Amino acid sequence: MNRANMSYEIPEAFTPILNTDVSRELDDKFQALFDKVIDHDHSKAEHFYQRIKEEVTAEPLLVRMINTSMENWSLLGAVCRWAKFDCQGTILFLIEQNPHALMWVGRSRDRNKRCAPIHLIGESSRNCTWLFWIVKRYPWVFEHKVCQRNPPHLSMVRCWANGDCESEVIRWFYEAYPQGLHEKERITSTVGKYALMVSLEGSEEPDADIFIWMAEQHPDAIYYKTVRGYSILHQVCEALGAKENEYQFVPFKCSPNMAKIARYLISEHSDLVRQRIHRCGYLLIHLLATRLNHPLVQEMVILLLKAYPECIQVKAAKCRPELSVLPFIQELYPLLMSELEVDTEIALLAQLSDSMANAVLISGDSSLVKNSFLGSISEIFRCWADLRIAHVSIQQQRIRDGIAEMCHRHEGEDVPDELVDEDDFWNEVCFSDYESDEEPDEQNDSDGDSASEFESTSDNVSSDSDNEDDWY
Repeated sequence: MNRANMSYEIPEAFTPILNTDVSRELDDKFQALFDKVIDHDHSKAEHFYQRIKEEVTAEPLLVRMINTSMENWSLLGAVCRWAKFDCQGTILFLIEQNPHALMWVGRSRDRNKRCAPIHLIGESSRNCTWLFWIVKRYPWVFEHKVCQRNPPHLSMVRCWANGDCESEVIRWFYEAYPQGLHEKERITSTVGKYALMVSLEGSEEPDADIFIWMAEQHPDAIYYKTVRGYSILHQVCEALGAKENEYQFVPFKCSPNMAKIARYLISEHSDLVRQRIHRCGYLLIHLLATRLNHPLVQEMVILLLKAYPECIQVKAAKCRPELSVLPFIQELYPLLMSELEVDTEIALLAQLSDSMANAVLISGDSSLVKNSFLGSISEIFRCWADLRIAHVSIQQQRIRDGIAEMCHRHEGEDVPDELVDEDDFWNEVCFSDYESDEEPDEQNDSDGDSASEFESTSDNVSSDSDNEDDWY
């Protein structure tokens, strides 16, 4: 994002103050507030808010202090961590007093759990909608390296994917911060994914209209794939073809909403249809091949076969069925090839008829005899083409009726998948779908991202045994 185009002004940065560097009286007030946060009484949330407001108004330094005995959390961080569910007013008040504290990272002993208040807000199913409020007032927060390395809005998308955030909020946020659709996690513990991919990973399916809007804003995210070639369309097809089983919870996503997403990706980004999973060799259609009894899955298989008819010859690993031996495919394929031939003929006739009519218009300034001759030929061909199209259209409808009848015959209840060799199964599925096919970003390097946000207090903090790189 070009900072020169920003219309807002970045407020003056506050330097965090260690509680050990203030007077005993101020530290006692600070510790007393911390105790209230940790031992929070949910029934007294309003009383707690009033006390915080009075104390901070009387002594503004409290919002700049960090507690060295409590993982270096600020008051804002403490409330976000221990009292986040019913202290919304307190959190918003503390943000307004010092928005920079949103990026101050706590020093948990577990390196994987070290995060800033902004991340705690994004991870909360009840509070994640505040990110829109924050981006409207303090957009510079999301450009900070703490947010760039681990974008908190991706946690908000995860809440959305699990049904804990409204679709409108997602669109509002990314309309206010479109750069977020181009961002992915850069923390070393997980490989980053764009918001588009994250939206498909929850227990609920994303709203198709919002998903398509996000895809149109950042088309490159559609082509993000793992090192094995697993694309976003693979994920959609896998969701459509998944069956519930007694061993693990499989979210039901074989719905018109998910089918709408699949249609969009297949029609607008048809080159994804030929993408094969490396080593295992299977295509998108193989992910659907075990659920050909479902109408929506049947529709997607038809679209995939039309886009890539040769896919029937592609052989996958043993865990995936061979397409050419499936009864549904055996009946569908010849009908579909006949339909494609008819479709091609109709399109060609219409194109030739239009081309001849255009030729007559172009030669309008030629001799009258020549123009009259071309016009007659064009009219004769048009009449013949219309008759031929009307004839083959009847054949086209018969084929489509045959396909519809055949699909209806194959509908039915899900049946358990046949058992496959366990070694073959794990050889296929136990690859890391979370490995990126991109080279590591320079920003992902721990040395490159480890510059301390709190350089003025680095000497005071260096006594801690943890690495300085965790201060952003």
